[in-house]
Amino acid sequence: MEVIGDFLSSTQARGAQIGLKRRGHPLGMTKSGESIVTVAKVTTKPRRHPRQCEWCRESFTPSERGRPAKFCSVSCRQRAYERLRVERRRLGPTPR
Repeated sequence: MEVIGDFLSSTQARGAQIGLKRRGHPLGMTKSGESIVTVAKVTTKPRRHPRQCEWCRESFTPSERGRPAKFCSVSCRQRAYERLRVERRRLGPTPR
C-alpha cells in the first residue's frame, strides 16, 4: 500500500490500519498525486419564487425558512384579517 503524507506514515508506524478503497478514501477523500484532496458534496436548496401578496397584490420574495408567507407585510396580513372578520359577521354564526 502506498503511504500518503507524513500523517499516514506516522499512523501506520503506530500499527493502525488505513486502507484506501479503489474509488477513494473511506472518509470521502481521494488520492491525487501525493496529496489528499477532500471531495465536497455541494447541495443547494431550491429558492423560493416571488409571490403576490394576497391583500395588496405587490410582488415579494418569501423567507427561505418555514412556511411560505401569503402577505408581504404585517400590515397587509392585519387588513386581510379585518376583512375576514367583517365577512364572518355578515354571514352569521356557523351551524354545528
